[in-house]
Amino acid sequence: MGKITWSWAQVRAGQIISFRYNKIERTIIVMMSPKDPSSRDKNLLHGLQIVGKGIGVTGMKTQLPILIKKSGGIRKIFEDTRSGKYFKFNMGFEAEDRFKPDIVYSQIKSLINSKDLYKTFSWDKCTKGGVKLNNDELNEYNIPLDMLADAGVLPSETKPKIKPRPKTFKRNQRKARYKAGDVWRQGSGRWAGKSLDLKIRSYSTEAEAKFWSESTSQNYKIRQNKKAGKK
Repeated sequence: MGKITWSWAQVRAGQIISFRYNKIERTIIVMMSPKDPSSRDKNLLHGLQIVGKGIGVTGMKTQLPILIKKSGGIRKIFEDTRSGKYFKFNMGFEAEDRFKPDIVYSQIKSLINSKDLYKTFSWDKCTKGGVKLNNDELNEYNIPLDMLADAGVLPSETKPKIKPRPKTFKRNQRKARYKAGDVWRQGSGRWAGKSLDLKIRSYSTEAEAKFWSESTSQNYKIRQNKKAGKK
């Protein structure tokens, strides 16, 4: 399973964490942690419980793209050589976060209530046990390709040794809407291009992304050298 040892001091809104509470193993999307900057609640951990007792929430696999969109996208926060990339939803109280959790909550309130997802946990009780960062439920194989590209992340060519095993967001990756030769602005402000052999790369300028989109991964450097030689 895709989990790495984390610390409670690192827990922030938007992360997906797994921990044991009242003798039950749980996985939650953190909505607010006492360690969040400007957190209003220093005694409780707030989250959406998406796995309990090893069982996911039914009827939720199609909701992942909606949650990502309502949260302002995703971003990579860690990468492990054995279990791969780890992401968080772009909600929280840090500079890189796009939306505050209460705004996201108001956008998905009906979904949360219908599935009884919102839970609170005693911070003191939580911190008496361990916590792990989880990429089973949010990973580069179930996040839509366009949303990965918007985060400036390229899908890995080979899968990690420890493969994600989602219980709730078990879905096939949606095909990207971008075709070969396309260039677009990412949520981060950078520019992305899709090469003629369907590889996506992220650049700081539109011109660089356009040059990549007009190349193949094999002839890119050749075209770069020729362009440099003309100067």
